Amino acid sequence: MPRPLYRRMPLWELENVADSWDPSGRNSAGRWSATLSWVTAAGSGRYPRSGVLAMLVLITAIFAEVAGSAASFQAQEAATALGTQLQQLIDQPKWESTLWGVHIASLKDGKILFSSNARKRFLPASNMKLLIGAAALDAFGADFRFETPVYGEGTIDAQGRLLGNLVIVGQGDPNLEGRIYDPQYEELIQQDIPSFLTQIAGQLVDRGVKSIVGDVVSDETRFLHEPHDPSWALENRLWSYSAPVNSLAAAENWFQVEVLAGETEGSAAFLRPIPVDSGLVLVNQVKTISHGREAWMGVDLNPEGTHVTLRGEIPLRHAGLKYNLAVRDGGVFAGRLLKLALIQRGIDVTGDLKTRRLSPLEILEQGKPSIDVAKRLQSAYQEEHKLASVRTQPLSESLKVMMKTSNNLYAEMMLRNLGARATGLGSVDTGVAALEKFLEKTGNPKNSVSLNDGSGLSRKNLITPESVVRVLQYMDQHPHRDVFLDMLPVAGRDGTLRNRMKKGPAFDHIFAKTGTIEFVSTLSGFAMAKSGERLAFSIMVNNSNATPREVREAIDTICDWMTR
Repeated sequence: MPRPLYRRMPLWELENVADSWDPSGRNSAGRWSATLSWVTAAGSGRYPRSGVLAMLVLITAIFAEVAGSAASFQAQEAATALGTQLQQLIDQPKWESTLWGVHIASLKDGKILFSSNARKRFLPASNMKLLIGAAALDAFGADFRFETPVYGEGTIDAQGRLLGNLVIVGQGDPNLEGRIYDPQYEELIQQDIPSFLTQIAGQLVDRGVKSIVGDVVSDETRFLHEPHDPSWALENRLWSYSAPVNSLAAAENWFQVEVLAGETEGSAAFLRPIPVDSGLVLVNQVKTISHGREAWMGVDLNPEGTHVTLRGEIPLRHAGLKYNLAVRDGGVFAGRLLKLALIQRGIDVTGDLKTRRLSPLEILEQGKPSIDVAKRLQSAYQEEHKLASVRTQPLSESLKVMMKTSNNLYAEMMLRNLGARATGLGSVDTGVAALEKFLEKTGNPKNSVSLNDGSGLSRKNLITPESVVRVLQYMDQHPHRDVFLDMLPVAGRDGTLRNRMKKGPAFDHIFAKTGTIEFVSTLSGFAMAKSGERLAFSIMVNNSNATPREVREAIDTICDWMTR
């Protein structure tokens, strides 16, 4: 059990003074008079010194009781005022069609300071990541590191030829680029070839490999092949925040297209993809126009998902436009880039690019998914055939990137990693089952939530404000409490809260995960009141016809009230 962070006074310390405490103060004069008389008598020698000492202890206890009761009364008054203000806010006519769920609890004693619709189910949006981060930290630990190995399926002859396939095995590391969160760079800085792949190529050179007489293979069998959840909006699949999910994610499975003006008016614009090979065909329908005119751009993905068309105009001497687009196939993307890294280091590849994956249909047994079937189909490799490997940052750093920047791919991969840790196969179903077990561990009743993905993009996720607060209370007592707190965006400082609550009492005193999709805005985390009291809270707003900005401002107002 985690050690408690707060100490409650045992009853025996108070029982001798409890009867003498009069909250109304009506008998206080008589009580203090009698006490002073006793002390005076003791000083005159009519009572032993032990009696004087006992009386002094009693007086000290009474003072402590008075001070404690006064503080308790002030806290109760503050809680009452907070509740009144909150109720008045959510009862305003402009929120008539809006469903508000709010649950606020003291971390000192668990007292509920305000609760409204706390057991009703809400769409959480990216508040799902808070659950994923807590469960992952609990299951793996802060110092856990993923290893991504590379195997040779054959021998290396005297000429440095690998006589067989080169296989890179995805183990579910969402942070192969080794990112450490930096508030100045909220997104991955893309490179033509990711550095972890050039590192692998360098290790192969050191092993004396000069050519691959075989294929470059991406093994994704650690996870079931479920690149997109069926409930995700189709129009989102073009963009980086909806990148396909697999166990081998190079460059976070997205690439950047930079659009630059051509050399002369009327000429075609320049398109520069980073990394250099996305596996998608870029169709350039962007023209260069005269300096001073306004740029415009449209981006579209064909139904087959193979061609991205950019159509628009960009003026001469324009600084350029950048678009972050999802790749079509994460395994193929990683294989392409690894092959480029090998060639860059002088290693020739004679074969093709291949992928190994498990489809949901392959693992069916009598009409149901079978973990045993999946395990039989997963590839197995011998340690002596390992030629290279990459170990990146501790999990705490990856989870910080996930929480601060609200990275969807990280969350989806960590959901599947939870399932893989529990069963040997990473999938949405095994991940959800593992997450549900964690929620039960935090005191949430079974079936109190409905989970469908890790990122919160799905509109089939339903959780309650009360369930989130229970997770926060659990993590506040967790051995990795400080690590968990450090992962959360800080009001006015960083992450998805860097531009919110920059002034007022909530600045630097709210540590919370945001969540936003259409008609949904959420915020859950910890509040540090001016008095020093620490609160766990969850605010969920669904079905509002107000603007997203109005909803955020209302939530931020609540945060100001909690921290003043």
